Amino acid sequence: MHLEMRSTQTNNNSGRIDNHGGNNLYGASFNGPVSFGAASHVQDPGACLRALKCTDPRIDRQEIESRKDDLLRDTCAWLTEDNAFQAWWKSDTSRIFWLHGDPGKGKTMMMMALIDEVEKRLATTPKDTIASQFCQSTNDTTNSAASILRGLIYLLMDKQKQLCRHVQQKYTEDGEHAFEGAGALYRLWDTLRTMVSDADIGTVYLLVDAVDECDNNQDELLQLMTRESSQLPRNVKWLVSSRNEARIQWWFLEHTTLSTSLEVNSARVSHAVAQYIDVKVSYLQQKKTYNEELRDFVRQYLSDNADGTFLWVALVCKSLAHPNMRVWKTREEMQSFPLVWCRCTIAH
Repeated sequence: MHLEMRSTQTNNNSGRIDNHGGNNLYGASFNGPVSFGAASHVQDPGACLRALKCTDPRIDRQEIESRKDDLLRDTCAWLTEDNAFQAWWKSDTSRIFWLHGDPGKGKTMMMMALIDEVEKRLATTPKDTIASQFCQSTNDTTNSAASILRGLIYLLMDKQKQLCRHVQQKYTEDGEHAFEGAGALYRLWDTLRTMVSDADIGTVYLLVDAVDECDNNQDELLQLMTRESSQLPRNVKWLVSSRNEARIQWWFLEHTTLSTSLEVNSARVSHAVAQYIDVKVSYLQQKKTYNEELRDFVRQYLSDNADGTFLWVALVCKSLAHPNMRVWKTREEMQSFPLVWCRCTIAH
């Protein structure tokens, strides 16, 4: 028996999407009306959403932000004025912008700042949309090429409800294993291609942070982003960040990519780190009641040893701010802080 699904579904704010005259979608977190097209051959449309969702990138972002310093975001404004970013934003032919740098340079917070900036710019163009995914090698739901595409597709469905029908179609064709198992990466890519080709959608911005932390099928993902992106319509634009790894560099530089190196822009990064140090030292002075001499020592020591690295500064300041850290031990703590260990921690 065929189940006809009408496009009058609404969210009743109870974790259930009501389909007036049909079935209900349990476990969905979508807000607003959801349409799966005029008709569906799947008895439980909610099963499609459950099969697709391995993680919610918005929750992943919140978890990452809880471990980061909000002050970092305020030092990223220079990036939106960068020539390569501006060219990528304005050009109809430049598909990829690649942000790359050594560990600890603040790439993830820069990507979060760019997401906020792009969302702000899209506020007046409802057909345009953005989806983002943060790779984490320690998280099995975000460290594979397939999980990255699943996250992007999930957000596109949430933001552009009319795209749900394309995912439903793939689920109708391939069943409960449509998004996992052998060949899943390419089925997901085909689904993404169909979604962004929808006539009712505008420009699609796809942001992937820390692609170097994609441990499963990284080369395949990079090939899809670069070589195979010619299959996608011109309305798709990628923004990707990673460490300076030779394999990743080869893929992006072989295929017309606009890029910004944090090492080439070391003066801007160092200036941003200096701003960050000033704010952190002011906080420490207030919290620990440093006198001017100690305040100046802490600032100078951080400036001399930061090497343009946000994370190292954050680690030191976290140690100094600990409730058990006595003010009179500040100099000793800083001078004995394991620089080599910190560099190794950042690099791995």
